[in-house]
Amino acid sequence: MAFTQADIDAAKAAINTVITRGSVEVEINGRRVKYLSLESLLAAISAMEQDLMSQTYGTTHKIAFTPVSD
Repeated sequence: MAFTQADIDAAKAAINTVITRGSVEVEINGRRVKYLSLESLLAAISAMEQDLMSQTYGTTHKIAFTPVSD
């Protein structure tokens, strides 16, 4: 499923509604989706951002950095 920046922006705009009302419906890729928790909405935004990045730059990989002590 290909997401657009507009889809991500709509989901981010819904964050305040989830916090104040407890749930929210947003339109993503032409479909209405209801989120019941902030955690599920944030997870969806992360997945959409990764999808958009892979469309733009090709396959992406998470990079983890380990702190180095002197």
